Amino acid sequence: MELQARLTRILKRGFRGSKVTVERTTPGSKKLCGILVWPKFLGVEQAQRQKQLWSLLDDALTPDERLRVTVILTFTPAEAVPVEDF
Repeated sequence: MELQARLTRILKRGFRGSKVTVERTTPGSKKLCGILVWPKFLGVEQAQRQKQLWSLLDDALTPDERLRVTVILTFTPAEAVPVEDF
């Protein structure tokens, strides 16, 4: 399975009820980036959100696969509204 689809599936399973977008950083690139919107991030500091995220990815991906993930932004639904309208 392609990493983009696998990463989406991993995030949706690890953060049940989340909205996940995973894209290539540029067309044809092997690098991926994404947005993870999850209601349970409410009241959780950004650093802790990233720690949860990367802990999941460290367990689910190989070191080479992790290197292909450049950034995944983490938001609550309320925080994501301005990003989605951009």
